[in-house]
Formats: sequence, structure tokens, C-alpha cells
Amino acid sequence: NYSGCEWRGTINGLKHHIANECSLATIACGVEGCKHTCRRKDMAAHRSSQEGIMSHMELKYENKLKAMEMKYESKYQMMNDRIIVLEKKANLCFNLQCSLPQREIKRGCLYCTRCGVANYCSRACQTSDWRNHQEYCNRHVRRVDIESRAESRA
Repeated sequence: NYSGCEWRGTINGLKHHIANECSLATIACGVEGCKHTCRRKDMAAHRSSQEGIMSHMELKYENKLKAMEMKYESKYQMMNDRIIVLEKKANLCFNLQCSLPQREIKRGCLYCTRCGVANYCSRACQTSDWRNHQEYCNRHVRRVDIESRAESRA
């Protein structure tokens, strides 16, 4: 009871047959993230088995969750950047732990010399806020570098 390949054709057509038709060729599942491989003739069983269906559902859920996390992380960063711009305009100390009433700087504002965006009421506030400000500062400096390189090329 041999269930081998029934292909009859030319050598030129062999590559196409193996890649697209041969039931004995080993193929990958094709569902994003699924690493299962088997013979083409057994792939339908993999895709319809309870284990295969559950695996594919988990992969689909994980991929959607990752996409949502990336989308909302990006939105969070955009909103945070907007808040920072507004705080600079309002002349507020960027250190959220600042002891000034409502963090409002009346005179003698210091600023981050690296990004030029963050305002501080004192050197102590600037130093204690560095861990919080560092991520924004790195992103801002990188973005400014990219924009200035693009402008110099134009």
C-alpha cells in the first residue's frame, strides 16, 4: 500500500511540483509564529487538530497583544512628550518631587544642557530627576540628530 508521489513530468517542472504540489514535500505551517513543519499531505491534519488550533489561537492572541502594546506605548510616549513641551512653556520644574508650590519656577530657571527642553528650579532638582528624565532626553536627542542629518542632506 504505497502512497508515494504520483508526479509525472519534466525535470523543468520538478522544482515547481516540489515547492507547490508534492504531498511528500516537507513544508512549514504558514500560520504566523507557528514553527510546525510536516509533509504537505499531513498539514491539513495539523491545522485542524485540537492542538494545532489551540496553538494557532494562542499565537494569534500573542501577536495581537504585542501589536496593541506597541501601539499604546507609542501613544503614551507621544502624550508624555506633549506634556513635557507644555511644562516647558508653563515654566514648571520637571522634577515631579519638587518642593516649590505647584512646581512653578518664578526666576532663575536651569535647563538640561543635553536636550535643552527640561526646566529645573535648582541643581538638586535636576540631579534627583535624572533617572526619570534620561529616557526622554535620549529619545529627544536621537530625534533631533536624525532630523538635522535629514536637513543637511536636503
